[in-house]
Amino acid sequence: MKQPNRMPDPHAADFSAPLIDPGAPVTFRLDGRQFTGFAGDTVLSALIANGIDTVGIHLGHPLALDDTSAPPVALRGNEGQPDLAMPMALCPVVEGAEFVTCAPKKVRTALGKALAGLRGQPVNLDLDLSRGLAPAMPWIAGSTEIHETADIVIVGGGLTGMAAALRACTRGARTVLIERAPRLGGMAEYFGKVEGEETPRDMIGTLVGDLAGHENATLYPGTDAFDLADGTVHAVRVLVENGIPRAQRIAVTARHVVLATGEQERLPIFPGNRLPGVLGSAFAWRLAARYSIWRGTSAHIHSTTNAGYRLALLGADCGKAIHRASDPRGNPQTRFIEFSKAYGFRLGWGVRLDTVGTKDGHLEIRHADAVTGKTAQGAVNADTLIVSGGWQPDLTLWLRTGGKAVWNVDRECLVPDGEVSGVVFAGSAAGYASQTGCIQSGEAAIDALFAGKQREISDPRIDPIFESPDGPLTLARPDQHGLPPAYLASGAALNVLAAPMEAGFRAAFKRAAPSSQPVMDRALSPLEAAGLVRAGLAPAESARTLCRERVILPRGFPQTPATRTASAPMPDEMPAFLNGRFGMRQALWVLTPEAGRIFGPGCLVFVNTDDTDPAKAIGVVVSDGALTPRALIASGFLKRGETAFIREGLVAVPAILTERLRAD
Repeated sequence: MKQPNRMPDPHAADFSAPLIDPGAPVTFRLDGRQFTGFAGDTVLSALIANGIDTVGIHLGHPLALDDTSAPPVALRGNEGQPDLAMPMALCPVVEGAEFVTCAPKKVRTALGKALAGLRGQPVNLDLDLSRGLAPAMPWIAGSTEIHETADIVIVGGGLTGMAAALRACTRGARTVLIERAPRLGGMAEYFGKVEGEETPRDMIGTLVGDLAGHENATLYPGTDAFDLADGTVHAVRVLVENGIPRAQRIAVTARHVVLATGEQERLPIFPGNRLPGVLGSAFAWRLAARYSIWRGTSAHIHSTTNAGYRLALLGADCGKAIHRASDPRGNPQTRFIEFSKAYGFRLGWGVRLDTVGTKDGHLEIRHADAVTGKTAQGAVNADTLIVSGGWQPDLTLWLRTGGKAVWNVDRECLVPDGEVSGVVFAGSAAGYASQTGCIQSGEAAIDALFAGKQREISDPRIDPIFESPDGPLTLARPDQHGLPPAYLASGAALNVLAAPMEAGFRAAFKRAAPSSQPVMDRALSPLEAAGLVRAGLAPAESARTLCRERVILPRGFPQTPATRTASAPMPDEMPAFLNGRFGMRQALWVLTPEAGRIFGPGCLVFVNTDDTDPAKAIGVVVSDGALTPRALIASGFLKRGETAFIREGLVAVPAILTERLRAD
């Protein structure tokens, strides 16, 4: 089968060492459809190479397939066993394997299937998104196969993580390094270097060589660390044994945890920001550099960062047509922009993305003035829109282990706040930008853990006159019906900015369009929480509590918080986003869970033990790690002495309503 999005011979230096072997084709099936990839592909990369770019239809519009929306997969026959599910972005393609997506499929009539066939090869996974994306991590309910102990566990295998691991090893510490990508190095090659530094590829090669075979180092590439609790990092990877892929749960317990997790790319908020063909620049670079994938033949680049322009240059080097590069900053300066001018790209400053739709098989991209919001005349048509909305420190594990976050007004992002015993940040997640700064930060984190004092770190920056700071995350609200959704961020929650209500005689007879689930009914990623604040749906001063309540992981394994017994005092006022969340007569209750379990903020409360739908929750835990948690609960469902159920992942724990403290 032809792979329309595969670059046959990438000429850009960044794309010259992919993970795939084009001389080793692999044929597999997914949901009964046959595909061809190459050795080194994942199921996700092979699908995108084959032109599969859509997960399903959400709110009447297609939703892009990417690393945040890809459903889990399992071998045919195992789809009913969550512990056998595998991450699509980590699962390698295997000759002759028959995979199925672990998500509800849209039911099509015979006529619908026939019409789909007339349109040619389907580009849609055809998942049923009527209730959003399926749970992204069913493997959390599985048993841990490997449980290691170490002195240091480092999450993130970029320059920072490798430098930290090497320093720890030389100090004689047993060290475990976990990296999600199949090879070490992170995104250093994408960001480039400043004057006087080695090339990222050379620096990566040196660090990988020094770590290889070190007796104190255990490396887990291709492994996703999805939780951190009580000093234990929980992760999943996919092994291939005797030609059969399977998920393997790993747990590493260490005295110290170094989070070298880097930064996540933010998604500009505008109608159509998750249509097929709209890609984050970091994801686009990973596809091209690791799997020789570039969607379509033409692209438009929109970036609030300087590194985003590298995609325009790299795409042009590979023979792609770059129709335009745009930027909300007034007069950005960077060496990459100067190179873009030399290539003759059409450039536009001081504009934001207004709307993106589809027309004649292409994206139709419209801009607006970044200050006034006035829509510009005309549209840009391209196969692909590559966007960069700036960066957010990856706080996922930090928040899951009990860390706190606050909103940084200057950077317009969430940043870590306070301390967690035994856990430290390093590298770009800690605010360092250069290769030198990231490497020294990783080494300094280890030195501080051993010696108890910080060393000075050099983090050279290019003068802002020559390299403009990143711009703000832009936002365009839907101003009319019929536009594609404007999602707050990438991820599984699918929270959108609401479109204006339609009024008038015709509206009374129109069938209501499906609506998104209320924002506060779902767990959020840090990116989605940041999107809520940026969109004004949660006040900046409540970001700390927002993260504690909603950025949670439904854990399927037992917790052992034996040392946490003190009840944290409740604030006099609830955060603004909880006002009326469970009705006008919601009340604050003290609960007594069965067996003295401890629940953190964000665990939902239900009437029945088998309820799992967040929309059916009657309350939420709002206290911080107490044996008798406090929960905000709707009135009219239960009274003192009756039993509610606090849900934590797959477990619903009975809890008695002990004392009503106050009502809102």
